[in-house]
Amino acid sequence: MARIGYMPAIGDRHAVENWPWFLLVDPVKLPYGIKRTTIAERMQWRQQTRKKLELSVKEWRKASMKDIGHHGDDAVISVIESLCGKGSFLWTSNYRNVGQIPELPMEAVVETRCLFDAAGVHPLCAPMPKIIQTMVLPQVLRQEAILDIALQGTFDKLVALVQTDPLCSRLPMGACRKMVRKMLSANKSLIKNDRLLEE
Repeated sequence: MARIGYMPAIGDRHAVENWPWFLLVDPVKLPYGIKRTTIAERMQWRQQTRKKLELSVKEWRKASMKDIGHHGDDAVISVIESLCGKGSFLWTSNYRNVGQIPELPMEAVVETRCLFDAAGVHPLCAPMPKIIQTMVLPQVLRQEAILDIALQGTFDKLVALVQTDPLCSRLPMGACRKMVRKMLSANKSLIKNDRLLEE
């Protein structure tokens, strides 16, 4: 907010994806108390979460349904309950743009506040200031293009698109191509478009 005049989503570290300088500087010196997590930390978090989930399932099987009084703080459950007619719930969600953000392409998936109730999902109008458009629109266009490339594109087209990402701006010439090759190789079993694997 101090830099651009608008408050980002509070507590949401995903906001740094739109400001590449957060991810391109020394992680020890990140401003505003932002902490960059490592892959090792995320893997550890995943293992801990899995153990908690396994324990919860084990305990749930022992308990009768009447003993389970609440669902914790899982927002997805609140969404389901609201859609089933148990109140309403306001939550920031990924939802298609049906006009709530007129400055972005229609039908693009956007993160937006939605009201959930028995009548369905109601995205709230959220016009986007021009300064924010300059940061968000290129990301949306990139995401739209990646779908076409994943389904029908070529390796070269994928490299060309990835190179446009601001996070790749400091990579030396050729490094992006090498990074994409490595990424595709690691995910080869999931790729249905063989043209992506041909150089």
